[in-house]
Amino acid sequence: MSVVELERVEAAACADLHRAAPPELAERYGIRAVEVAGATCRAVAALPGVRMLNHVVGLGVGAPAPEGAIEEIDAFYRSAGCRYAVGLSPEARPHDLPARLRARGFAADLAWVKFARAVQPPPPVRTDLAIAAVEPAWASDFGRVVMEGFGLPDWAGEWIAGVVGRPRWTCYVAWDGDAPVAAAALYAADAVAWLGLGATLPEQRGRGAQGALIARRVARAGELGCALVVTETGAPVEGRPGPSYRNILRSGFSARYQRPNWRSPGR
Repeated sequence: MSVVELERVEAAACADLHRAAPPELAERYGIRAVEVAGATCRAVAALPGVRMLNHVVGLGVGAPAPEGAIEEIDAFYRSAGCRYAVGLSPEARPHDLPARLRARGFAADLAWVKFARAVQPPPPVRTDLAIAAVEPAWASDFGRVVMEGFGLPDWAGEWIAGVVGRPRWTCYVAWDGDAPVAAAALYAADAVAWLGLGATLPEQRGRGAQGALIARRVARAGELGCALVVTETGAPVEGRPGPSYRNILRSGFSARYQRPNWRSPGR
C-alpha cells in the first residue's frame, strides 16, 4: 500500500468529520474543510490552537505541490484566523517543501507516526467494559465522550456526534454498565479503514478500553472487506511512547513512516 493511499483515507475521514458539523455550528465556530493546492485543509476558527483540528494533510502527495501552494493554504487559514500545522509525508514533493515552510516562519512541531496492519484479528484484550456499535440514540453519548476525552468545549460534542450514521463511518462506545466511558470510530474507503476519534474519559483510563475498541474496529474493517487498517498518533517524546502509541503497537500495527508537522508562525 503506497503512501498516497495511506494519506488519502486519513484526509478523507478528517475532511468528512468537519463536514459532519451541523450548519449552525459550522457557521458559529468556523468549522471548515477544503482542498487547497491538492491538500486537505481543515480549520476550526474557534479552536485556533488545536493542532489535530487545524491541520493540512496530503500536500505534495501524488503530485508535486504547485508553485504558490503554501501561500494559497496560508490564505485559507488566515481567513479563518487560525494557526495550523502542515504534515509532510516522506513522499511530499518537491523536496524543498520543508525549506519553503521554514522560510515563511514555520517551525518543526511534534511529528506523527503512521501505522498500518492487515485485518487479521488482533491479540485479545482484557477489559471489564462492554463495547457496542453506536446506535442513533447514543450519538450524543459518543460525541460527549470524544469531546471530554480530548478536552474540547461542550459544543464540540454535538459536532462530533454528527458522524454517527454517516456513510463510511462506524462508531463505538465502551460502556461501564449504563455509563459511556470511551469511544472511537472507523472510516472505510477503497478497501482501507482509518481508525480515529479514540478517546477515554480521564478518570476511566487504564481499563483496556482503547485496546478493546481497536480490536473491535479491526474486526469491523474485515467485515467491510477492507484489506488494510491505518491510524496515526504522536511520535515518542524523548524516546518514551505515550499510551496511544503503545496501544497501537500492542494491537499488531507496524510503524510505516514518521510524518513531521510544521507549525505556522503565531499571529
